[in-house]
Amino acid sequence: MDGTIVVRQVNVGQTVVSNMSASTLFLVARDLSKMQIWASVNEADIAKVHPGQLVRFTVDARPHENYTGTVNKIRPNATMSSNVVTYIVEIDIDNPERKLLPYMSANADFIVHEVKDALMLPDSAFDFQPSPKMIDPKFAGEKPAPNAADDPKAPVTVWRKTDEHHVAPVKVLRGESDGTRSIVSAAEGAKLEAGDEIVTGLEVIVPAGGPAAGGPGGAQQGGNLFRPKMPERPKRGAGGVEAKPGQEVKRQNRGPHF
Repeated sequence: MDGTIVVRQVNVGQTVVSNMSASTLFLVARDLSKMQIWASVNEADIAKVHPGQLVRFTVDARPHENYTGTVNKIRPNATMSSNVVTYIVEIDIDNPERKLLPYMSANADFIVHEVKDALMLPDSAFDFQPSPKMIDPKFAGEKPAPNAADDPKAPVTVWRKTDEHHVAPVKVLRGESDGTRSIVSAAEGAKLEAGDEIVTGLEVIVPAGGPAAGGPGGAQQGGNLFRPKMPERPKRGAGGVEAKPGQEVKRQNRGPHF
């Protein structure tokens, strides 16, 4: 059989004894252009996996390259470790350039649902609330209602940047989420396009020599609230280092002191 030797278990000149069970001489991969991933899937998610399903994955050796494959089958023989049941899922992949090698670790994502040509926003955009002076004067009279956490179908408010100092409210409908980003679409009467700058938070920039430098208006006077405070030194009297805070120690002048 033609192929690539992955493991050689014998050396030249070694005696091979013939017995009832054949000895393993080599571990041979017939065709490295066709490979498989054996993925461990938790029992809570195995119902979402089916043969023919699209899988996207990466390998640690090439973290910036994305690969795809398809589910071949689910092995019914489960394993249990620390009371967690997992199933082995075989994923067929193509490796025409031989970039992927046997025994590499893969991080696989099973595509359960896919939406194309959709707008996505970070989930942090739904929690941002601007101060009144940040709202664009054109929308100063509007007071958007707070986002309804108990109604997933209700429109939610996000804030679009209009200039360097102002934002404007935009009503959107929130869709599926991957845990960090959500699909959104503009609500009735609203306008949202790809490329719009949506605010997710504020960044405070302290100029050099300003509050962070410890000068007038420093951290202890309302400057950078996140700057660690320096411990206060005990006050010393005129008597020297052995004086306790608030006390003075008198010395007999015997010569110059430095």
